[in-house]
Amino acid sequence: MCTSFPLSDFVGRPYSQVTGGGADRYITCCRMILEYQPGFDIECGFSILNQTSQAIGDYPTQFSMLAVIEDGRVYFTLKRQFHRRFVFSFGDQTIRPATGFEHAEMRLPGVKGVLLSELEQW
Repeated sequence: MCTSFPLSDFVGRPYSQVTGGGADRYITCCRMILEYQPGFDIECGFSILNQTSQAIGDYPTQFSMLAVIEDGRVYFTLKRQFHRRFVFSFGDQTIRPATGFEHAEMRLPGVKGVLLSELEQW
């Protein structure tokens, strides 16, 4: 979701009552997720993130992600490049290209991790 406020402040309240920076995008995301039910999947999720990302202004979207808890994976994009998706696997602790890449590189994050600038060069 797209927020600049703690979601914990709104536990137990309808999504339409959320306020704060990014609340308009959060409300739109929630509404769209409900519209996609029961067929919500990764493609739907990234479509929603794309439609609600910020392209202009002081803080354009830099990072978008979807967690698939059942699979132990997190899919993510950088700088609104929704056609290029990475996937991090908690199972084998790797980062791989998921879609939109010419080469199927794999990275094992080291002790210091992986820089976003390194991923942008893939």
